[in-house]
Amino acid sequence: MKHTFLALRNTVVVACLSCSAGVFAAPEANTDASEPLMPEQAFQLNASLLDEHTLRLHWEIVDGYYLYKDKFQFTSQSTGIKLGTPLFPAAKIKEDPTFGTVATYPHSVAIDIPVQRDDASVLELKVATVAQGCSEVFGICYQPQNKTVAVTFKPSDTGSASNSAAPALLTDFGKKLGLGD
Repeated sequence: MKHTFLALRNTVVVACLSCSAGVFAAPEANTDASEPLMPEQAFQLNASLLDEHTLRLHWEIVDGYYLYKDKFQFTSQSTGIKLGTPLFPAAKIKEDPTFGTVATYPHSVAIDIPVQRDDASVLELKVATVAQGCSEVFGICYQPQNKTVAVTFKPSDTGSASNSAAPALLTDFGKKLGLGD
């Protein structure tokens, strides 16, 4: 009985270690897989601020998968922060049997979005994203994927430095006009 228990325990440990190795592994092509990846594995999203006026949304896309350019949607969920028109890189044109000629992004895509903050005291930007992609390997398309990401502005990005310089510039300008000391 004890021997059977140890053999079973060792089998479970090996199986669990095998499963956890797949969970923590970086995304890579898996053309031998018997099942398609989950969307969050196939399309990994990261958000960052390039500067106080530009948000970058970057998707790493596993080989054999792609995202549709025209399915992206972005919405600010932060009061006092507006998003401008996204700047998309050139896309790969593909003939899709269902949708016809479509623009796609295999491998990766970085989309820059202008940001306008009406309230400099708001330091966190939350953005709701929608993206839709497919697996060429399995010939399937996923439902649109909704994901919310957040980035934080540095306190120095609040615009206070440029605002505090304005009175000094006006004073200097006034002195040049002979309006004060």
